[in-house]
Amino acid sequence: LMLPRSFRPNRQLIKEALRRGLTLNSAHCRLKTLKIAPTKTPLLTVIVSNQEVRRAVQRNRLKRRVRAVLVKNRRLLKPGVAVLIFPQAKLLAASFAKLEEEIISLLSQI
Repeated sequence: LMLPRSFRPNRQLIKEALRRGLTLNSAHCRLKTLKIAPTKTPLLTVIVSNQEVRRAVQRNRLKRRVRAVLVKNRRLLKPGVAVLIFPQAKLLAASFAKLEEEIISLLSQI
């Protein structure tokens, strides 16, 4: 499940969010947010590093699971925000309900 390109930030915006963004943490996930033009739809991306999850199959599975939660709960995001999600490898073993609960709790803090 891919997010349409219009819902994803570009490289420049990702670098800006990493540098200046607000960081929120939970037990198994980190989230970076950056305010953008208030008229824009919320921009989302999921980043899983090679150091966090070595195998590409597992990295992609983790990204797919997180994106599924984001698509299902997109209404929780306010317009004018870019969100970068950094899930940890521990979420691979978690149930979908646990994953959803953790991401929703982070999104509600934005």
